Amino acid sequence: MVINLLKWTLHEEAPPAPEEKYMRKLHFGRWINDPTDDTCMNTRAKVLVRDSNQEVTYRGNRQCVVDAGHWNDPYAGKEVVVAKEIQIDHMVPLKNAYISGAWQWDYKTRCLYANYMGYKNHLIAADASANMSKGDRAPDKYLPSNLAYRCQYVRDWLAVKLIWKLNMTMDEVQAIHDVVTNYGCKASDFKFSKAELESQREYINANLDFCMINKKMIEILFEDDYFLAAAKPAGMPSQATVDKSRLDFFTSLKNQLRSERGNDFYLALHHRLDRDTSGVMIFAKSKEANEPLADLFKTHKIQKTYLCLTKRTQKAAEAWEVDNHLVEMKDNKLKKTKMVRTQSGGDRAYTKFRKLEVFPEALLIEAQPLTGRMHQIRVHLADRGMGIYGDDIYQAPKNPVAPRLMLHAHALEFTHPFTQEFVRIECAMPADMAQFMKTLTFHSKND
Repeated sequence: MVINLLKWTLHEEAPPAPEEKYMRKLHFGRWINDPTDDTCMNTRAKVLVRDSNQEVTYRGNRQCVVDAGHWNDPYAGKEVVVAKEIQIDHMVPLKNAYISGAWQWDYKTRCLYANYMGYKNHLIAADASANMSKGDRAPDKYLPSNLAYRCQYVRDWLAVKLIWKLNMTMDEVQAIHDVVTNYGCKASDFKFSKAELESQREYINANLDFCMINKKMIEILFEDDYFLAAAKPAGMPSQATVDKSRLDFFTSLKNQLRSERGNDFYLALHHRLDRDTSGVMIFAKSKEANEPLADLFKTHKIQKTYLCLTKRTQKAAEAWEVDNHLVEMKDNKLKKTKMVRTQSGGDRAYTKFRKLEVFPEALLIEAQPLTGRMHQIRVHLADRGMGIYGDDIYQAPKNPVAPRLMLHAHALEFTHPFTQEFVRIECAMPADMAQFMKTLTFHSKND
């Protein structure tokens, strides 16, 4: 039994319009490194290896990132030998798939679609400039400049739409029929066996957890009907940045929760931690909870407690407070924005500190900021000669070398605005910080 791909009525009727604007990272995730195989390559690297006409070479010794090979770009009919000049294109672009029905899927299905290698022409190794010319457009707005490839192109487009049950617009349909007519495409090339279709869909069903097996689950620290708190790892920005390829905590948490609880799961962001700071973050779970949570932060009725490992000074008191004003300043040397103390203007920055543990050359400090200025704790400690280990902006000790900024959001305390109960949410010190603290236990100036 065979299916004629040119009978577009095989595809489902157009679904309702998406309820949420398309966002690549939120809806489809990123290239995945499959933990069940014996390589460190992600999907992009695997497609480059698969499609190269000769053995590829790698960047570095681990063979994770492809550096060079030989690829025949089908879109422009161009030969490419440098991997960075290749982009991996989704035959049916992610945005087109999203508005064609993928918005109704759960996250793990969309993530599998983004990384799908079960059908060879689902992902294409294309010349970067040719792929950028295509963008997210369908055949009614884009066709490859390589005329000899156009029949194959619309055939693969139809196959992907059929496999994944994606709908098409009338403009799409007309453009495909025009290609078939104008370029003398063979009708026999547009046959797709039912056995192959069943095989593809079985493969999809068998691999729906592909992205979730790969995903390190984010720890949920607290949850009720109104709020949810989770443990942010160091090295991840709290929210999306201008770099669309960079994973952020808020998007990753939403993806995890929506994959478990459905696409309509609501989560709203109300505060941030610095990229290299780990620890507890709290979110609203409903629109009803937004204003009360925002008010807790605005009126400073939510107490934040941090732990940090700092340089030891002999004059460090058991407890002290810093209450001054800070202003933003552009550091041209570092090419970063930093905060500096100012005698006039600026914003008030008030922090309470307490010494918890003493090491030969370091201190474990508890910090409670009563205002919410950027880098507030880091500035207040650096100004006293007690910089935090791993700080790459403010003055900090360099030996021993810390794996990252040794600052951790340990706890949040507040009176629950709905139940009026006292709530304390704690996030345990992460393993990298605990290990570094052990290092400090035995480190001295003579080391």
